[in-house]
Amino acid sequence: MSAKPYILQIDLEEKPCLVVGAGPIALHKTRHLVESGAQVTVVSTTFHAGFDDLVLHARHERPFEDADIEGMTLVHAATQHLDVNAHIAERCAAQDILCSVANDSSLGSFGSPALLDVGELRVAISTNGHSPSYGARLRREIAGQLPEYLDEYLAFLGAQRALSKECIPDAQLRMRLNAYLASPEFETLFITLDDEALEEVLSVLLEHPERISADYDPHWG
Repeated sequence: MSAKPYILQIDLEEKPCLVVGAGPIALHKTRHLVESGAQVTVVSTTFHAGFDDLVLHARHERPFEDADIEGMTLVHAATQHLDVNAHIAERCAAQDILCSVANDSSLGSFGSPALLDVGELRVAISTNGHSPSYGARLRREIAGQLPEYLDEYLAFLGAQRALSKECIPDAQLRMRLNAYLASPEFETLFITLDDEALEEVLSVLLEHPERISADYDPHWG
């Protein structure tokens, strides 16, 4: 069985990143980099009109040069020319720079999964390069199933998680409480109880987390 890629989130704020190519796929990659706070340089002989709406660190309307990758944290090779993308991947590998190749993920050192962003929720879907189109379809289907109160619920869960760290010294009981608050059973209470009733329930849970069934102990994996 071949190894599976390790999926993670990476902080790119103020980090120099390069996108080579400026078509629709490159535009999608660039937009996500800009949203992450990266300092994005784009190199391409032509530019999709959508790039005019992005705040870039630099924009060079010319062919790629090997020196373009110098000092970059990561690189997206997203031109329409397979040989150019392969060359960029080779140059990045030689300098231990993360590189993604749009037309052939096997050539690069990382890939970008289909990403669903709804408020504070982020869902990444990868087919390991077999079918990005199917990953995009699953992303749309998941988005259609998310509740309208999602942002409010996530904000509530975040606040209660922080409060539990102050009120419950036992790590196991704390994790049990937070797992219960994220359960379908409690979510139903969240959307049906008024604020006063919900506060009463939370007060009891924070004071007596041992009353929560051990069935809610989190099981990772």
